[in-house]
Amino acid sequence: TGELIDLNPSNIEPWSDLSTTIIGQLNQATPIPDSFEFSYPYPNPFNPSTLIKFAIPNDTKVKIMAYDISGRHVDTVLNKRLNAGYYDLTWKPSNLSSGIYLINIQTNESDLTHKVMYIK
Repeated sequence: TGELIDLNPSNIEPWSDLSTTIIGQLNQATPIPDSFEFSYPYPNPFNPSTLIKFAIPNDTKVKIMAYDISGRHVDTVLNKRLNAGYYDLTWKPSNLSSGIYLINIQTNESDLTHKVMYIK
């Protein structure tokens, strides 16, 4: 269980069905991104967690999925409609074994994948 946290204290809203935690959305005074961004997860390799940063220029549904190296779905990291903005979330795959995983982010306009290595 995780929660979505907007750093604007008046907008804190929990989400009970996330398998990760979004640890920050920048203050609403921050400019809206001009384009979709998906940074390489850091650290990589990682243990016990990695930070996933992304930016969306429009309100959209965001789906972040994790796959093993053979392409088998292993975790739904995020599956929510989000407002335009910059986001950070932490992925802790404690139930998975060490190995290489693919982190895929999909929005209505974009679809990108990064490779990460989890070491127990």
